[in-house]
Amino acid sequence: EVLGPLEMAGYEAGHLPFAEAAAALAVAKENSSRNSIDGRIQQAALCAALEIVASGTASAKEVEYAFVHSLGRRYRETGPLESADLGGLDIFQAIFGTLGYLKHDSSVKNWLADKVSQKQTGTKSDSMHGIYRWTRETAAEVGGRRKSRLVDFLRQDMAQRSNQNKQDNMTALKAG
Repeated sequence: EVLGPLEMAGYEAGHLPFAEAAAALAVAKENSSRNSIDGRIQQAALCAALEIVASGTASAKEVEYAFVHSLGRRYRETGPLESADLGGLDIFQAIFGTLGYLKHDSSVKNWLADKVSQKQTGTKSDSMHGIYRWTRETAAEVGGRRKSRLVDFLRQDMAQRSNQNKQDNMTALKAG
């Protein structure tokens, strides 16, 4: 069985030994299809990034920046499945429909449609059920931890920009 938000929170809080968490993840990987879980996710992200660059939608540097400063930060606290539950599966279904994603993958499209039709859209649903079964407390803890981490990153970004502006001003004064 794959560790869900409660089990991972238990590990992070020191209640679940690392060896047990690592063993659970190894079992999940062992039972996965041909590629490891992390490899498949990395391949999907890389394919999407290459598609964006190849289509001319954004430069490689813009894609890197967007990933590192958005998804990379968000996924440090929650993975794509917890993030989807926190945001709402119905929202992601609408986004996928608008952008034309999943047009060739009927199994995922049907699975997502079933979840949404059953009102199992994640933490905002009355049942608190989406991909995971949540309690209000766990949803608040996981969402709060992610929000806190993102605010920390925002503060770091602001401090970096401030320092860069000071350096630019000093350089301009010396040159002028």
